[in-house]
Amino acid sequence: MRITIPLIWTLAGISSAAALAVALPAAMNSRSAARRELGQLERDRGPAQQIAAARASAPAWAARPRPWRGLARSVSAVLESSGLPPSALSSLSPEAVAAVSDQAQLGAKRQRASLSLTGVTLPGLGRFLEAWRSAEPAWTITSIDIGPERSAAATAPAEGGDLPLRALVRLEAFYVDTGGTKR
Repeated sequence: MRITIPLIWTLAGISSAAALAVALPAAMNSRSAARRELGQLERDRGPAQQIAAARASAPAWAARPRPWRGLARSVSAVLESSGLPPSALSSLSPEAVAAVSDQAQLGAKRQRASLSLTGVTLPGLGRFLEAWRSAEPAWTITSIDIGPERSAAATAPAEGGDLPLRALVRLEAFYVDTGGTKR
């Protein structure tokens, strides 16, 4: 009985050594492959950090979507949602899309437009501007020129005693043209 226990231990040691001898080359290959992958990961980390830094330093307008919808349709929808009649829009003049010269390498574009509202009151203009900001965040209002309405119908005060006004609103949209499809 005493001879079988050392024999069992010897057989267990031999079988363990044989299993280790079989598994060792695969383990060494896996270790070598893991070191190669870690090295590649370290090499890729620098450019990934540069990309992340470039994205963080990009201007806020670079993340804005391109204003795909037609401007006339957008203005009409905002007029309706703000309670102004469609006749309040007397003119709409979109300009051609132009490249932004100092950001041309990014594909930066600028689009401008101006619209003229007539017969609106100051509260009505405020409702329009608030609705525009909510409905069309891609378009920024860059200037507003407000003056009294100069027509025969403008002699009587409108809602709440407010005189009708004319307003020239200038709009601008900055975006990065990625060449994607229209939504």
